[in-house]
Amino acid sequence: MTGPASRVALLTGATSMVGRALLARLVGDGWKVLATARTPRAVEAVTEADAHPLFTDVDNITQWRAEADAADVLFHLATPRVTPPVHGPRTRRNARLARKGSEALADIAAERPVVALSSGLVYGAHDAPIDDDAPPSPLAFARAAATSERALGDTHARVLRPGWVYGSSGLMGFVVPALRMRRYRIVGRGDNLWPLLSADDAAAALLRLVDAEPGVYQASEHAERPPTQNDVVDALCAGDLRKPDRVPGLMARGVLGGPLASALGSSQWLPSRKLRELGWTPSADWTVELPRLAAGQASTMG
Repeated sequence: MTGPASRVALLTGATSMVGRALLARLVGDGWKVLATARTPRAVEAVTEADAHPLFTDVDNITQWRAEADAADVLFHLATPRVTPPVHGPRTRRNARLARKGSEALADIAAERPVVALSSGLVYGAHDAPIDDDAPPSPLAFARAAATSERALGDTHARVLRPGWVYGSSGLMGFVVPALRMRRYRIVGRGDNLWPLLSADDAAAALLRLVDAEPGVYQASEHAERPPTQNDVVDALCAGDLRKPDRVPGLMARGVLGGPLASALGSSQWLPSRKLRELGWTPSADWTVELPRLAAGQASTMG
């Protein structure tokens, strides 16, 4: 799957939550990793991980074409980061940024494989299992991810569409502190499906796609029905966190912004058929990891 130790990877988004997990796996497997790093702090993080920083962002990656040409595989994880509230103008701006970065990466890809991180929200909302190859119908919150996919164009891309990725940041990095400060409210009735995936399992899935056929692959922990929003919040509140009230979707828009409120209140079911057929199996269990994450954030916050 990962090939010989002589393989070289170019990684964008190396300091994101999934990027850090993928970087650690690549280096641990013996890859030489060239990672974009647009700030001195990012350069330091990449260097400490035993990778080689390219002092740039993905938009300007063509300035490092000679170095990039040494890579056997291009991993594209550099999507615009968002923090609540998320309103329509922000999603449109992020889509423009995502398109620019993906077009720059596509310009240097040539015939080399591109493995890109997207979002399961590109499928839209579904209460029934979604096929990996189902046509996109992106929610507004996933506008940047969908735009990035399109902008990659004919790059032989392997695109990973995960469920809600959890770890130190991402969805749970927002929900847990909001629960602790009693600022999170369950959006709608809370019976909508939330497919989950740990950051480390997302990294493992991206690695699995290196030698896979080009196409779209979804990823979540749940071969069967995923948990509901209520289930996830209950797990997070199993310790000392107080379970929040519910708020109608329209009211949640005022606090979270329409795109984020709609995403949190929507259902998805990602059985990850194609990835499982490739031998990928998630190792994390959300019923164990989410309470641990909540407790860990509590100790961090003092």
